[in-house]
Amino acid sequence: LKPTVFAAARVPHYWRIETDGGLEVRSYKIDPEGKVYRLVEIFKEEIDLAEPWPIKMPIARITPRYL
Repeated sequence: LKPTVFAAARVPHYWRIETDGGLEVRSYKIDPEGKVYRLVEIFKEEIDLAEPWPIKMPIARITPRYL
């Protein structure tokens, strides 16, 4: 539901952190018409992106919180 709400609000970038089977970061960018997100890249070892800001960070630095 969140990606749909964010896309409707025209939030330009959306990241999702998956924890099933190890940590993985998925980066999404809103499509040109601003209706849905398109997958940019999946990171399993290191996040390396120029948008929405330059970032290069090992995935191992992310600490998931489990409820």
